[in-house]
Amino acid sequence: LAKKCWRVIDTKTGTAPWNMAVDEALLSRYNEGGLPILRLYGWHNALSIGRFCDPGKDIDVQSAAQKKVALVRRLSGGGILAHGNDLSYSLIFPRSFAGERSVKENYRFLCRFLIRSEEHTSELQSRQS
Repeated sequence: LAKKCWRVIDTKTGTAPWNMAVDEALLSRYNEGGLPILRLYGWHNALSIGRFCDPGKDIDVQSAAQKKVALVRRLSGGGILAHGNDLSYSLIFPRSFAGERSVKENYRFLCRFLIRSEEHTSELQSRQS
């Protein structure tokens, strides 16, 4: 990807359905020629369920409701993720950006900013010790 600019959107903390609706809206309206998007957002207590999970089989839905834990389906695959006061991110970019990399290679490539950030934080903590 020749462009170095990204569109960064910080939507703060939202409900589980709202968070997933924003992701879906951004993805459905994304223009292949547009800037890649990094969206940052937070959650209230919720479980987000990967596209291929079976919530009736994998979650005690009644217990989640009693504990006021929202359940929401994610567009992406993967398992069940527990949320509550955490920071999440979405990445939306042109299909051409993926190139010939595998899904795992793309994940590693796209998340390197998190890895670098973690390494930088660890380095700063070591200096302060």
